[in-house]
Amino acid sequence: MPAALSAHAGRTGLNLALHLTDPGVPHALAVREVAPGVLGVNLPLPEAGPDAAAAGLLPIAGGVAGEPADAVARLLALSGAQVAAQRRADGQQASLEDLTEQLSRCYEELALYHRLTGLMQITRDPAAFARECVTQTRSSTGVDAAAILLEGEDAGLLSDGLPLFNDVRVDRITRAAENHDWTRPLVLNGPACTLRGAASVAFAPVRQGSTHYGWIACGNGLDGEELGSVEGSLLQVVATVLATHLRNQGLFREKEQMMLEFVLGLVQTLDARDRYTRGHSERVAVVAHRLARQLGLKPAELDNIYLSGLLHDIGKVGIDDGVLRKPGKLTDQEFDQIKRHPVIGYDILVGISGLSEILPGVRSHHENYDGTGYPDQLAGTDIPEMARIMAVADAYDAMGSDRPYRDGMPVERIEKIFREGRGTQWDAEVMDAYFACSEEVRTIWSSPNDSAARLAARAKRRISGSSSGR
Repeated sequence: MPAALSAHAGRTGLNLALHLTDPGVPHALAVREVAPGVLGVNLPLPEAGPDAAAAGLLPIAGGVAGEPADAVARLLALSGAQVAAQRRADGQQASLEDLTEQLSRCYEELALYHRLTGLMQITRDPAAFARECVTQTRSSTGVDAAAILLEGEDAGLLSDGLPLFNDVRVDRITRAAENHDWTRPLVLNGPACTLRGAASVAFAPVRQGSTHYGWIACGNGLDGEELGSVEGSLLQVVATVLATHLRNQGLFREKEQMMLEFVLGLVQTLDARDRYTRGHSERVAVVAHRLARQLGLKPAELDNIYLSGLLHDIGKVGIDDGVLRKPGKLTDQEFDQIKRHPVIGYDILVGISGLSEILPGVRSHHENYDGTGYPDQLAGTDIPEMARIMAVADAYDAMGSDRPYRDGMPVERIEKIFREGRGTQWDAEVMDAYFACSEEVRTIWSSPNDSAARLAARAKRRISGSSSGR
């Protein structure tokens, strides 16, 4: 401190050193004599920060002996008040930044929820939606690895990024943390994380109510950052949406299975209306399945063919009994009624999503290869392959079964008609497949029950799965 200021302090009794070191007084504050009898104080401006001095000096004219000391004291007090105000402002700024961070986290969670619900459609395969969830989990949390372990009917492990997780590792960690409160995610960092290759992991259960579907996990924050509540919250969002989707799928499968059982029961009732057509749908189904196998169709396609065969005449529930069971020749008007049954059947089944792949056989099994059939007068390969196969199987059973107005035809007569209609009424390729396995067709047609139960169970399982998009 300059000598003149020291002398003045001694004369007035003002301890400037004490004032300059009081709490709240900025370190940058400076007091010095700038002219004889004049003291200058550098005051910090609030906008410049508590440790920065404003440009320029505030002169204090000396006159009365105690005046400079009083002025300095007042200025020091004013400076302390300004610093306190600045600290309050800094606290408010910190609170604002904390609120902004919380809003940002809420926005991230809402954005993730919106993306996932946009992807969640009732007909999607649970495994396909789970894969989307894994991808979204990794991208939203910014981690090296993410995984979902599903249990039960949809069991399987889906992962994205580094291979940190497998079913054994997930099971080991979740079992070790069985006392954890699973209403919130489990986050492990540093030594607490015992998973080999991982510096940090987070887990959350995929469940709704008391139903547990599996686990979702992520690990290793990018650039070695630890995982925390942000990642845990995002993980919880994905787990909640996935659990909701799986629950909806379960309910949807139950509904579809009930509907399928109802429709199959309706088919049996339909066949039972007339002793001459009893078992017709089942026989057509097993013959069509054998022809499709001869043509090299894939297992899923074979199941579709079989189920379509079972349901191909479902539309006859809308046809008058007197027309269906008339023993003599039908009039043109009566035959027009009969020709409506493929469209009626299509309209009955089109609302059941799991049956969409069998509809071509239901609607088009009376189309002729030369375009003279019904209901749409399709020709050639415009007729779905399923329907071309069904047409041969349906004709085989119709000609071979007894009717009120005639006995069933012998196989030799049926095959003569087939040869004559090859390439005109029926697809030549399908007809060739028939002749390649005609002996076996005759056997399974005579006793369809030997294979029908097995094929029916398999077809129903596939339809139950496909109602969720598989």
